[in-house]
Amino acid sequence: MATGKNQPDRRQKRYPRPRITGRETSINAAFVQAIIPRNIDDEGLAALYRHAGIEAGKCVYCGGDARDADHLRPIVKGGKPSGFFHVNANVVPACGQCNQSKSGLEWRSWIRSTSAQGSPTSRGIVDVDERFARLERFEEIAGVRESVPEAELRSAVGDELWDAYWKRRDEIVHLMREAQKEAMKIEPLLARWYQAQAHMHQIAEEKSME
Repeated sequence: MATGKNQPDRRQKRYPRPRITGRETSINAAFVQAIIPRNIDDEGLAALYRHAGIEAGKCVYCGGDARDADHLRPIVKGGKPSGFFHVNANVVPACGQCNQSKSGLEWRSWIRSTSAQGSPTSRGIVDVDERFARLERFEEIAGVRESVPEAELRSAVGDELWDAYWKRRDEIVHLMREAQKEAMKIEPLLARWYQAQAHMHQIAEEKSME
């Protein structure tokens, strides 16, 4: 059904057009994931969960079925490595809802937040305090330290290579933003072309039915 000139198409609200720049967070995560240490030992992780009272198949935050593995401490901060890595001491089982809600937030404030949409407290999970204590026990057993400063990572890699790598990320993001500007010019042109084609097709069908 056609819509009036000044009447918004409800389908456009239901299926909003993706933006190229909407992928910047994914680009940052990809650049971080590609370089940070990864050291998951299944047996060691299982033992760590067991001693902390964590069930591998249950979300550590709310108790629902866990289908994701979440970084308890976010690995990305400000578009760069946060100083926490993909290691036993930073991976916990999570459900999709908690994983998405927590995202890059600090777990202590998020799990007890009444305003963060989808947080265990906002959903009325009754044993949040018990789960909070269990996570603290997990970090204590795992020996979690403060985050590794970027300067230490830079020193391990070397200034030239480190700066070149992040400059490459910045160039990609810049190109994405420029492409978004071009897309905003192209989209209405193709929309008008499509409408004209549809109009011509409709006229042809009407004539064929005369």
